[in-house]
Amino acid sequence: MAPRSTRKAPAPPAKSLLDEEAVAAALCAACRTTDEEKAAAHAQRIVRQAFLHERLKVHRKLLADAAELAQDPATSGERAVVRPESEFTIGLLRESLPRGAVEALADWRVLTTKVVHASESSDYVTTKLLIELTTGNQVEAVVLRHKQRTTLCVSSQVGCKMGCTFCATGTLGQRANLTAAEIQEQLIHANRFLKTCKEPRNVTNIVFMGMGEPLNNYKSVVEACRAMTDTSRFSLSPGKVTVSTVGVVNRM
Repeated sequence: MAPRSTRKAPAPPAKSLLDEEAVAAALCAACRTTDEEKAAAHAQRIVRQAFLHERLKVHRKLLADAAELAQDPATSGERAVVRPESEFTIGLLRESLPRGAVEALADWRVLTTKVVHASESSDYVTTKLLIELTTGNQVEAVVLRHKQRTTLCVSSQVGCKMGCTFCATGTLGQRANLTAAEIQEQLIHANRFLKTCKEPRNVTNIVFMGMGEPLNNYKSVVEACRAMTDTSRFSLSPGKVTVSTVGVVNRM
């Protein structure tokens, strides 16, 4: 199934608790402070707690599904389904946040995107995940399984303005930049999917070779890379995160 781009009226930007810079900016505005360093520290803690809660929630769900399948011989071998809803709320951190922070972030979520289709190759090497954004636009993330590693090809934009003739995305034109959170969520969705497969594994390598030119969305890509290599989050080796570009010289 190919990704599509709708022409609906632009929706407000997704508010994700994984978007550290956006969380920090919201805290500064809500708490009427110019202390950016303090806001950044609060934002970092919020993001890490949200990420940890999400990871533990998935782990508990998998354990519950495994126990349920074990009790029912008729469904033995079926893959568990991990639902995308997140139960984390900013209110869980109320006691440790400045006044006004909880109200400002009350409608923010951990995940703002969802997987609407997964397509696996016949040799079980490649899986394409079609991911829908809150705007209705869709992007692809592709899992590539190898013996010693598992690579995820992520998208950085909806469409692309570079116009490469060999690339189908170039025919769409540039529709939108993905936020840092929307890039990270591709990795979360991929890891979730991989944990439910017959050979569970985690993504070990990232390549920015999906939809879009990464350096035309420089800020979000850099922030996403920092999150991916953060030892309190995805903890990927910096040497295993590759940004591919057609050559945006002033950002190289």
